[in-house]
Amino acid sequence: MSAHRVLLPFGVAVAASAVLLAGCGGTDGAGGSADGASSSASTSVPATSATEPSTGPSGSSSGPEPSEPSHTKPTVTGKTVTITGTAVRGVEPGCVGLRAKGKTYELAGDEAKALAKGGSSENLGKVRVTGRHAPKGMVSHCMMGEVFVVTKLTKL
Repeated sequence: MSAHRVLLPFGVAVAASAVLLAGCGGTDGAGGSADGASSSASTSVPATSATEPSTGPSGSSSGPEPSEPSHTKPTVTGKTVTITGTAVRGVEPGCVGLRAKGKTYELAGDEAKALAKGGSSENLGKVRVTGRHAPKGMVSHCMMGEVFVVTKLTKL
């Protein structure tokens, strides 16, 4: 067997490996290679699955752009309620709760935020709050209990 016949399959295997590995190289998001050098050659690697998202030349997904998070306040429905109890500072900064009727409510709203800024002790004193219960499942970082959206707060 001649050397040409032995080296030809080896050369094809090396070339195929180089093409496949070139498709696996990372980019910096601007079309350059992972080490910062730009490349003028481009290779095309077919997708292996119909469910994989295609990517454009910058490496970004061709799908819809993620939207900005909504900063709107949740709609609070239901009847207005007044609760009297002891306001307490939460573990997280800016969090304030209300201990009343054997429960702890998390107070939300501008008046509750103002109350959270005042005082230095855990106990912020007796208060009467008027407002509405937030919808079940409303997410909060304070995690103090059922969220109560305050519309009026009176220190007693």
